[in-house]
Amino acid sequence: MNQEANLNGNMQNQQRPVFLFAGMLLKRKGLDYLLKAAHSLIQQDLRDFSLLVVGSGPDAVAMKNLAIRLGLEKHVTWHEDVPYHRMGAYYSACDVFVFPTREDVWGMVALEAMAFGKPIICSRHAGARELVRHKENGFIVDPAHTGELADRMARFIRKPELIVQFGAVSKAIMAKHSALATATMLAESIGSVLRSERDSSIRASISETV
Repeated sequence: MNQEANLNGNMQNQQRPVFLFAGMLLKRKGLDYLLKAAHSLIQQDLRDFSLLVVGSGPDAVAMKNLAIRLGLEKHVTWHEDVPYHRMGAYYSACDVFVFPTREDVWGMVALEAMAFGKPIICSRHAGARELVRHKENGFIVDPAHTGELADRMARFIRKPELIVQFGAVSKAIMAKHSALATATMLAESIGSVLRSERDSSIRASISETV
């Protein structure tokens, strides 16, 4: 059985909505925030949801252990080492994409999910937030405030009609952005970060010489 067929079979048994996380399993990516937010939902007796985690990395064991400690075994499905050309199946299968990163210059996964017509819950520390319209196609959050993240997830659980509504806006936003426009925005974001780091280094050097 191929991976797409496996995924479709698994999704039939998942509670909806399905929240997707895709990325390296590194602490910086904020998966621990998402797991803690999911635990908060369960404590509020909001159990009709699933997490789909796609990715691998050095913190994979720690993240899986955290999920177990938080009692999320029935809510989380893990998929490792998914080739990039198969990611479309995962974007299609989910209902909402969550990007809880602690720090990301951009975050193409969020834009890819938007292109598939998915609502986005995006960290305010991600460059991709520039294309997220708060309360129109998703929510911009401080992921460290897991109560806030849980509240935004709860919106989609309580009002599933928002998934279709916000997803349509995501698709419309991405339809306006060509590959060139997106690449230009990414280059500008990276340039801004590099300039900020350079200015910080200059200020530090001046402080040391004074």
